[in-house]
Amino acid sequence: MTERTPLHILHVSPSFWPAVAYGGPIFSTKAITDGIANRSGFVIEVLTTDTADPNSAARLELPENPLTLPAGYKVRYCRKLAGRSISFEMLWRLVSAVRRADVVHLTGPYNFPVIPTLIACRLTGTPLVWSPRGGFQATEQWAGSPKRRVKKVFEKLCAALAPSRMVLHATATMEAETSSRNFPGVDCALIPNAIDIPETLPSRTWRPGGHLRLAFLSRLHPKKGLDILLPTLAALPSHVTLDIYGAGESAYLAELKSQIERQGLERRVRFHGPVSGAAKTAAFTNCDLFVLPTHSENFGIVVAESLAHGTPVVTTVNAPWERIESEGCGCWTEATPEALAEAICYLDGADLATMGARGRNWMKRDFSVAGMIQKCTDLYRDLTGAPSSTGVSQ
Repeated sequence: MTERTPLHILHVSPSFWPAVAYGGPIFSTKAITDGIANRSGFVIEVLTTDTADPNSAARLELPENPLTLPAGYKVRYCRKLAGRSISFEMLWRLVSAVRRADVVHLTGPYNFPVIPTLIACRLTGTPLVWSPRGGFQATEQWAGSPKRRVKKVFEKLCAALAPSRMVLHATATMEAETSSRNFPGVDCALIPNAIDIPETLPSRTWRPGGHLRLAFLSRLHPKKGLDILLPTLAALPSHVTLDIYGAGESAYLAELKSQIERQGLERRVRFHGPVSGAAKTAAFTNCDLFVLPTHSENFGIVVAESLAHGTPVVTTVNAPWERIESEGCGCWTEATPEALAEAICYLDGADLATMGARGRNWMKRDFSVAGMIQKCTDLYRDLTGAPSSTGVSQ
């Protein structure tokens, strides 16, 4: 029997692991590339930049370039010259990389690689999967989105340059609806993100000393809604505290600290900086409620991570997590201080341990990595006309 030639999948992204300062998309993109690399019949290549942090000019320090990851594929980190992802090296490597590929998978909405990748795929006829990672949704949904008019013009230009065989990847129905409006006639594939669910969790004490401990863990960015959460906290009783995990621009961090001081919250709010690994697990398990008061979220992987750690969640209707209410593991509410305060007060009297267990069981049932990878492999094969396969290399 003749062995099939593996499908060559090129991932193009403005940033890539280990640039974890860019938040959830770094982890979800790497989950896809790792998972596909472990499937038989696929070869993965990643073309990205050496940017390390969206809040500084820092570059990744790499032991080698290209870097071979444990899953067995190579990542080429092109030198960033300016901004977050402007790289002439990426530009001149891009066309030859696209020519090698059977499918190109582009990540990110408004960044330097987008238009060159669209053009390269259009000229070569290479199928393209584009994961905007909530960018289009945020522009439409969040009134405070910066450079909103410029982004709308950019979207129209991208729609005009889109290759004939392009599929938009959305992680939730809310994002898929926005993508379909912005790119009429372009197919949209709904593939939710997946998460690694810890097999065991440390023992925990709920509401120690009568305190209700809230946690926020994300990029410190205006889109994430801390401007809503801080006045919410000020309106809540003094036994409610807030731990903030994450990094952001120094000017925005100073603005948050000034707001905390004005509202007399210094003793109730603690900043911890970014966390990962065991420290991240501790952040989720040393709180009673996780709160993401976001203005816009295409998926919100941190919500899933919290639930996977058995921690109930409060988030807003701007995130696609309405099922936290039907699953009995949190509240999905309007993005106002009044609505958030009402939800937190309600959960202060709830059986949080039982709610957390429900959320963890939900994550185990519906958000497995294997399910996400299977949907991605099916999409790649559909775009190339290759027969479907569920085989996993051992």
